[in-house]
Amino acid sequence: MVQVPDAASVAAMRHLRDHAGLHAGPSTGTNLWGVWQLIAEMIAEGRRGSVVSLMCDGGDRYAGNYYNPEWLRSQGLDPEPHEATIRDFFASGTWPA
Repeated sequence: MVQVPDAASVAAMRHLRDHAGLHAGPSTGTNLWGVWQLIAEMIAEGRRGSVVSLMCDGGDRYAGNYYNPEWLRSQGLDPEPHEATIRDFFASGTWPA
């Protein structure tokens, strides 16, 4: 099991929306975060293969909270540091330790 910070789940679901046009909820963001970690491990170890994940939830019902910057701030959630991790991963194929 991979522990994923709530703000990282938000960053991943926003990345999916911005780069694939798919609106997903935080459960899908959590899955993506774990998938990206697994892919980075595979790259680091020279392993090849496919990774499959499910899109757990649509994002429409999260417009007022997880997709709302004011709500995120009120909850103390800052996805930006995690968005930087995602950008770095897609640029380098590595994941921070």
